[in-house]
Amino acid sequence: MALLEQSKPNWSKPAYEVVIVQKHRAKTWPDGRVIEAREAMPPDEAWGTLGWTYSDLPPAEARFKALTNSLRDADFNPEHSPKTGSERAGGVPAGIP
Repeated sequence: MALLEQSKPNWSKPAYEVVIVQKHRAKTWPDGRVIEAREAMPPDEAWGTLGWTYSDLPPAEARFKALTNSLRDADFNPEHSPKTGSERAGGVPAGIP
């Protein structure tokens, strides 16, 4: 998991993102190209399930703390697994909005 601060020169204040970092296995394409194992942000379609954006730090910190507490003892693996040419994200334990 990660709590990130976003800022841009024209923004009056930063935004905050809480994410469950996605792990991707190494992959060899049919043409021989190899993509090494890596970590990434959740895909756009998983926003609200594996990633959240906040305009203020306290709610972002609260989400991060809730996720940390919920996942500490859970048997949870947010690793993507290939499925019909796209990748599907793992689930989030019950009780995490």
